[in-house]
Amino acid sequence: MFNIYIAFTIILSCTYVCVARVPNNIHNDVKLNKAESFSFKLGQKEYTVVPQTDLNLMETLLYCNTIGQRALTIQSEEENNALFNLLYPKYDEMQFWTSGYKTNNAWFWLTTGAAVNLSKWTTAFPNDDINYNMVLTLREPEPSADSWWAVDSVKNTNTVICESSV
Repeated sequence: MFNIYIAFTIILSCTYVCVARVPNNIHNDVKLNKAESFSFKLGQKEYTVVPQTDLNLMETLLYCNTIGQRALTIQSEEENNALFNLLYPKYDEMQFWTSGYKTNNAWFWLTTGAAVNLSKWTTAFPNDDINYNMVLTLREPEPSADSWWAVDSVKNTNTVICESSV
């Protein structure tokens, strides 16, 4: 319950700051780059991937909300593997946001409040010395490995993946 409170606090505290930074027409701006965007269904979820975007975490959360979805959560090994096989190697130079967030040495999904129970970390991650403002991302896997989870600062920009329940 505490993690959910933190997640809402982060989102609400950013509303004032982020709205000033995010243009009112963010949905239209991203639409301009939709030439390579695509949607697909896996199991009980529908996903939208917008490879030509470069948004920070809060912009990603806002963008996904504007299209009626939420930032990515990964709930099973099957979902993780299906996303991995779909996105790589085609988008091997991109790093994708998820809603996985670390606070108080615990990882949880910002969009659901649930704990991150699955683990597909690359060799260098997670780094326990980093305790705040870090988000779980998906990036090019290490050679001969299927591990592709990494971390990035909320301030950096990455590619958008949104999801919704079918």
